[in-house]
Amino acid sequence: MLKNIVITTDSGMVKKMQHAVIIPSCIQDTYGTCYFDQINMSNEEIYRRRNDGEKFKTASPLMSSFLDTWQDKLKSHDEIVHFSMSSEISAGSMNAAVQAANLIDPSRIHVVDSHQGGPGGGLVLEIANQLLEEGFSSQELITYMQEEILPYIKTTFLVPNPLGFLESGRNKTNSKKMAIWKEFMVKMLVKRGTQFEVVLKDGALEQDKMHRYNKEEMYLSFVKKHLEKEEEPMMITYGTTMATEEKMDQVGNLLHEMYPNCKTIRHDMGGVISSYACPNTMGISYIKRK
Repeated sequence: MLKNIVITTDSGMVKKMQHAVIIPSCIQDTYGTCYFDQINMSNEEIYRRRNDGEKFKTASPLMSSFLDTWQDKLKSHDEIVHFSMSSEISAGSMNAAVQAANLIDPSRIHVVDSHQGGPGGGLVLEIANQLLEEGFSSQELITYMQEEILPYIKTTFLVPNPLGFLESGRNKTNSKKMAIWKEFMVKMLVKRGTQFEVVLKDGALEQDKMHRYNKEEMYLSFVKKHLEKEEEPMMITYGTTMATEEKMDQVGNLLHEMYPNCKTIRHDMGGVISSYACPNTMGISYIKRK
């Protein structure tokens, strides 16, 4: 007897997760060599090589990765619900997933644009898994996520050095606001200890506020300032590209203190985000109450 539904996703959504099958995105180095995110290219390797002057690009999972994974999972499951990284960040990931689903069986494979990535991706997957455990069908799950969850997720990144983001081609900020984030000005502000916020708005990455937090306290200051006017969220996820365990433990403890009745889960970011963000980037996502 087949199991009912399996959730899959791409690695732009989450670095690792027990409740979802992760299809690795591709990381391409300066020389054109492609690697599978977190399989033969880690965050640590990306940053080590970036320090040596290399630059990285990202691409959607290979079509063969989608086909092999899904054909295998359909041997033991009735249906697949695939949550793709926001099409506003990676249209290729969404398009490749749709094409692969059409090649196999679109009646059994359902591709959903999450409008999220990073910690927001982890939040989407946590909620989806919870709904499956409650007995939702695939269509009930998709409808509920699209109507009741995805529009209410707020995701913000604290990026101490946003130069990689500015070079990534994923900056959707309007030209007037972009004027204060010119490369030469950002370099100067980074040297002076300024940190920057990048937000996910309607699935796209945009520049937001600038801060001058104490370096040792910047994550805690960011969380306090960002959430100080928010009622207790339904769920919070947070994560980093490569900050220390001590710093992330401090963030987790603070969130538990602020919202003791809220489920708080850490989901770190993989190579898709690390290829452009700095190593001590942190993201936080939560579902706003209506």
